[in-house]
Amino acid sequence: MVASSRPMIMALVALLALGLTATLVATSATQESAQGQAQAQSEPVVIRGQLLRQGPIAIYIHSFPYSYEAAQIEYYSPVVVSLSVWGASPKDPVLVYVDGREPVRIEEPGFWQLQLELAEGYHYVAITCRYGIFLTSTFYVKPPEVRPAEETVPWQEVQAMLEALRREVWRNCLIAACVGVALGYGVKRASKIEFYQLYLPFAALLIAGLTPYTFPNLYWLSVLGLTAMLSYHFVRDFAEWRGYMYFTPSRAAGDVFPLSGEQYIAGLRPLKEILLGKGLLLYKRFIVHDAATIEFEFAGEVYTLYVLKSPNDVQETEDAFILRCSKYLAKALIRADVLKVVDKELSELKVEVMAYREMIKTAAFRAMAVIDEFFATTPIDRLTFLNVDEIKQELKQRVMHELGQLPQAQAATPVAPQAQGGEIRHGEESH
Repeated sequence: MVASSRPMIMALVALLALGLTATLVATSATQESAQGQAQAQSEPVVIRGQLLRQGPIAIYIHSFPYSYEAAQIEYYSPVVVSLSVWGASPKDPVLVYVDGREPVRIEEPGFWQLQLELAEGYHYVAITCRYGIFLTSTFYVKPPEVRPAEETVPWQEVQAMLEALRREVWRNCLIAACVGVALGYGVKRASKIEFYQLYLPFAALLIAGLTPYTFPNLYWLSVLGLTAMLSYHFVRDFAEWRGYMYFTPSRAAGDVFPLSGEQYIAGLRPLKEILLGKGLLLYKRFIVHDAATIEFEFAGEVYTLYVLKSPNDVQETEDAFILRCSKYLAKALIRADVLKVVDKELSELKVEVMAYREMIKTAAFRAMAVIDEFFATTPIDRLTFLNVDEIKQELKQRVMHELGQLPQAQAATPVAPQAQGGEIRHGEESH
């Protein structure tokens, strides 16, 4: 199923990548065009880099508006006129006329910049001196741009919007969680048992909801996928689990298998058959020859095991799952109470280990008490005459004497849990 769905997933990923690439390219082109237009509007075209001379006076034009007749260019107010002047003096000033008004006098060399605040319409500007005219221009000043006022939202409305968004998110997530639980339950009911391949659609929903491009609008898909996965995992299987056991010279082994009614669940159908509506599961006939079973209880559950002689008694064909049982071996197991004996031996071993642990703790405390009593009751002048070996020998004798008086630990006979002996069925059972 995984291999069959891989081309479809790769095709969807390719289409998604192409769409995202086209969107990014269009956005980038739009931004570059807008930046180019804004740059063209923010940098007006003016006359620059001209050195002009009249008599002993020279000027260098840094910025001067074009005449409207020479270039169809319009300017925003203020219009900037900047120039460098050499040879100007109070007797030979440089004059800047604007619309015939009283001129601006430049009476000393240096760099000068004039900002002309002008109304909408045609205007005239000229730079002259008494020796002649340097430069003139008739240009048009267009009205200033009217920018829309910035929209403001009151803080109360922002809080109300956030609260409404929070409620919407909680509502959508709650609905998605309920749908996810129902979806996981429905898939588990359809699949009878847990199949890891069926986690893939839920994982796809989870990833789609967490993708940065879809998260703002499809965040609830992550909740849907997660709750569906949890529901599918924790819902109890709708199939009956049975098992079989066989014996080898060194050990006993076996396995379990699922049944739906009287049919063996062999697995999932191929993806193509599922899409064609042939069903989700692949069933096979369940056939048992000389049916012989035993039952035992474990963790509150009763399990049915078919008793076989060897692993060769298990056969699976294209349309059937076949077991060949040994009724004599099953009868022998029940008569020998194998399960009871094993359970009893384990219980006795557990009780014996617990008793030995308690006995070791008691012996350690008694030995410490003997050593403490020896040093507390022995006079100090006697201890000074004894060497280390003599003290060790004395302590050893007292501790062994004290421990020899301990009663031997008697492990209580455990009561083994009652194992249910299997019921023997004879003859041929075919499902």
